[in-house]
Amino acid sequence: MKEINYYQLDHLSLLYDMYMFIDTAEHLADQVFIQHKLRIRFKGDYQKAGHKYRMILCKAPKKRRADFVECMKDLTRKMLLLGNTDYYDFCAQVQDQIFQHLQKEQSCSGRI
Repeated sequence: MKEINYYQLDHLSLLYDMYMFIDTAEHLADQVFIQHKLRIRFKGDYQKAGHKYRMILCKAPKKRRADFVECMKDLTRKMLLLGNTDYYDFCAQVQDQIFQHLQKEQSCSGRI
């Protein structure tokens, strides 16, 4: 199963990658990062009213990219173990919305 709970964002930096990932209000990912000894710099979080999941923006060291990906796999497993059975479906829905937005943006930029 492909991980769809995070996205690497365009960011010009020699030391850090910028990510957006999906978490709960309880910030379950924090414990996963601690277990992997991965230091993350959080840049903000966003939650739509009425939803239990939120989007978290963060920076992680480029040299620890593989560790970040492993953390996201562990986060998906942790979500399911803690009863968040709709997590994968929510992530897929967000991915579809992002994809549709990007397609719309590309089709608009082709027009003059």
